[in-house]
Amino acid sequence: MSTGRDMWNAKSIFGAVMVTGALAVLLALGTWQMMRRAEKHTLIDRINAQMEAAPMALPAQVAEPLALDYRRVTVRGRFLHDKEMLLSSRARRSVPGYHVVTPLVREGAPAVLVDRGWVPHDRARPASRAAGQVGGIVTITGIARVPSRHGMFTPANDPARGFWLVADSAAMAAAAGVGPVPGLIVEADASPNPGGYPKGTVPAAGITDNHLQYALTWYSLGLVLVAVVFAALRRRKHLSRTRPTP
Repeated sequence: MSTGRDMWNAKSIFGAVMVTGALAVLLALGTWQMMRRAEKHTLIDRINAQMEAAPMALPAQVAEPLALDYRRVTVRGRFLHDKEMLLSSRARRSVPGYHVVTPLVREGAPAVLVDRGWVPHDRARPASRAAGQVGGIVTITGIARVPSRHGMFTPANDPARGFWLVADSAAMAAAAGVGPVPGLIVEADASPNPGGYPKGTVPAAGITDNHLQYALTWYSLGLVLVAVVFAALRRRKHLSRTRPTP
């Protein structure tokens, strides 16, 4: 009889350890998500402050591109429209199209790549938007962005075919033959271009924050676990009271 009781106690202890461990993991995951949320909000606030600040002239030499990421800047120079490149799979209000990236030659400074904005598929050919191929010296205001890295499952760029899926300032500059450029791309703002295209980008942080949702999910799972264990203990207590004495 004592052996059965010992086995039952061992199972109870093992179950208690497993439940406690699972609950600790769920609470830790929820708390980690809340910490990530606070960090994300700090980042978003910093980015918004950068984008709302008065634009600064992009330095001739950019030693640390990350220090200028999301910073409003102005660049002055001449576009090399014959060297423009198209970033594929870019949609605007659910309409598929491209982003037009064009080298801008600056006086006394390395060229810089400018994402001039979006065009629909039927405006991919420069001849279809000739009015927007602005000549002479221009001043562009936009957001300096350090291109994101290639994702593990993202198809590779193919410069030989002019296929660009992910912005790569070094590779794009090499393909255009404009020499070394700063490790960033200037995304032109929404100032209208002649003819309407390309359509510049409205500045936005573009950072999602789902951490509160994730945290509530983990905490909810913890509550469900506690409720299940509580119900199981009540049932066990009830059965022990109603079990007939041998």
